[in-house]
Amino acid sequence: MAQLTGRYTGSVESQMEHDLALLRDIPHGDADGHTTAIDRVVRETFTLDFWSSPCPTR
Repeated sequence: MAQLTGRYTGSVESQMEHDLALLRDIPHGDADGHTTAIDRVVRETFTLDFWSSPCPTR
């Protein structure tokens, strides 16, 4: 995701801190909580048109 969106270009520390804050309050061992948080970020970052657009071919 970071390579497709340029998520960590520019102010890397600020974005990383924001991303880590999303996970900070999830209890240790709560895999579902981690998955839910990461899925939310992916849904917010990649809109439906990203998933439905065909990849260009040569």
